[in-house]
Amino acid sequence: MDKEIKKSLLNFALAGSTPWLAASLWRNPIILTIVLLLIGILMLFLEKDRNSILLYIGAGIGGAITEVISIYFGAWTYTEPTFAGIPIWLPFLWGAAGIFVLRFKKFIDAVFKK
Repeated sequence: MDKEIKKSLLNFALAGSTPWLAASLWRNPIILTIVLLLIGILMLFLEKDRNSILLYIGAGIGGAITEVISIYFGAWTYTEPTFAGIPIWLPFLWGAAGIFVLRFKKFIDAVFKK
C-alpha cells in the first residue's frame, strides 16, 4: 500500500473519531478539548507542513466564528457553551475537520494518480 494512502487512512481514523468523541464527552469539555487537541497534534505530526498548520488554525478560528454568528442569529444553540455561545472544544473539532478535508483531497489524488 502506498505511503500516502496509509497516512490518509490513519488521518481518516483520527478525524472519524472526533464526532464520536464529541457525542460521548461533551459533558466533560476540558477532557474533550484535551483529546481533540491531541488528535489535532497527531494529525499535524503525521504530515509536518506549514500549510496543514495554517489550515488547522484557520479552520478552527473560521469554524468557531461561523458557529458564533449562527448562534447569534438563532440557528441553533449548544447545551453547555463555554465562550460566546460555543463549547471550548469546538475550534479544535473544526481544526481537525479542516485537516481531514485537505488529507482527503491528497488521498483522492494518490488513489487516482493525477
